[in-house]
Amino acid sequence: MASIQSGWCAQPLQFTGILDAARWGGAGAMDVPNLGAILVQNDAQFLYVGLDALKDVGNDPGTGDYFWLSFDVNKNKAITPNADVNYGTYPNQPNHIGKQFYLGPNEWTGLLPNSGPCACRTGFGASLKSSVAHRMWEIKVPLADIGGALNASPAHVFMGLRVNSKSPAMTVDVPPGFSGNFSALTEVKLMKDPASVLNQILQANPQVAAAIQWQATPGSASNAYAPPSPANMVAYANWSAQQKADLVNAFQVALQWVLQGAPSVQPNCDGLTDAPANVNPNVNNDSTSVMEAVSAAYMWQLYVHHVAFSLVHMAGGVQTGGFSLAGLSADQLRWLLSSATMAWNVMGTYYGMGTYGAYVPALRANNLASTPYAPPRWVYSWLRDNQLIAPARKDTICLVLDWMRHNMWHFLGAPTFGRCQAIWQYRGYPPLSRIIAGTIDADNPTEGKQHWTMGCHGSVGFLNAILRVLNIPVLPVWVCGHELAYFPTEGLYLDHGDDPYNQIVKNSSKPISLVFIDEATFATRFSPDPTVNVTGGTACSNVGMAAQTFPQ
Repeated sequence: MASIQSGWCAQPLQFTGILDAARWGGAGAMDVPNLGAILVQNDAQFLYVGLDALKDVGNDPGTGDYFWLSFDVNKNKAITPNADVNYGTYPNQPNHIGKQFYLGPNEWTGLLPNSGPCACRTGFGASLKSSVAHRMWEIKVPLADIGGALNASPAHVFMGLRVNSKSPAMTVDVPPGFSGNFSALTEVKLMKDPASVLNQILQANPQVAAAIQWQATPGSASNAYAPPSPANMVAYANWSAQQKADLVNAFQVALQWVLQGAPSVQPNCDGLTDAPANVNPNVNNDSTSVMEAVSAAYMWQLYVHHVAFSLVHMAGGVQTGGFSLAGLSADQLRWLLSSATMAWNVMGTYYGMGTYGAYVPALRANNLASTPYAPPRWVYSWLRDNQLIAPARKDTICLVLDWMRHNMWHFLGAPTFGRCQAIWQYRGYPPLSRIIAGTIDADNPTEGKQHWTMGCHGSVGFLNAILRVLNIPVLPVWVCGHELAYFPTEGLYLDHGDDPYNQIVKNSSKPISLVFIDEATFATRFSPDPTVNVTGGTACSNVGMAAQTFPQ
């Protein structure tokens, strides 16, 4: 039995007869041989079905083109007289839909004079599936009439479909012979209102809701390196209606994408990219240390999409392989849900990412990762496609570290705007997709194509950006100008961001998990105070010791 995951239709669909991306882009889809595709979406009242008949290229409405749409209302996989229904067009009236009941296999009542609030419209032209002109239909039927209760578990309907064309001559049944046998109808999995799903998650997890904090105002009107205080943060409960709507919209995009199988996407989706416009005022100075800044509008979208994706892992019935936020401490939640752990509002001008080495904060809670981040859907699909998601957080971390071990190479030179342009063809922190795909350093072309990383700072940024989409927090920790990574859910550290691709580690066949140090070892080697960055002393010589002593 085939199945389609429906998409959510946030507004009642106004029919035009054309299956365009604007109105049908979020619909669930099933390709049908010798026909084209079936598209489905629903709201709280209606199921909307789009029939994209790519093979019907004859523009002849009303001359024998028609559809049937049948439903097993009581879901018993058998035809129940006077209960199960079929919808179709009136003869030679392509935009007039009628309803009839089944009396038995291939036997129906006549079309009922009052078919309820159903509707259809046919069109001819290009669709979101093909630029070649062809026949298409938009159909609306009430969920209440087809057994589509959204409060049921599971919430689904069972559907059979016929599309008939006179020119070219074709009749396609999905599944074959459905009008005589309901045992193999297509299951349409209905989508519940994403706003309700989101509200249920937040109401059931008040600590999670409290951790969602947006930095609206700068930490200082005159000091770009002043960390934000609680007074600069706006908790989710105090967001505007528009801000909450933006989170719902981002949650809907992520939720229905996951439910529809999470097909691979590009690193420029949802209005986001891993190489955003860098608005740092020094961006054109080749010799200046690289920094990253984005507009407030862009940062807001980046933030809400990351929060939304974190929350999707908590939606009932969703199987992402990611991890729930439930049970995490307030500090751990902060590193996943507060915008102040991604970028700071800098004097109300832009949002700055990364910690500048000349102004390392005293407290490591104020460190920022050196990464431009990326659309969460793309990061997730890369992790999944490369089998880098394990059942436990620690094992997932190890899979990503092993990928780094076998692929990454430390960049050459200093981390300046000019060098970043030469290596990653971007004037900012290294874009994740270019680290992953590999690039050629224009200043050192004989090195060939490599998965260059911007040293310990870039590698900790990579881990922070990659793992946060699975709800694995990664905290940057500064020690003597170097960056370490702390994994608070596991109580483990990398004692240097460069450890995974250190040549000693690369040459060893031992498990990458042996590169970790625990919290007690960190306290002995670096600082007994786990809240501060370390600026000097004997700790400096201990950076990278785990890699230097890695077993062979």
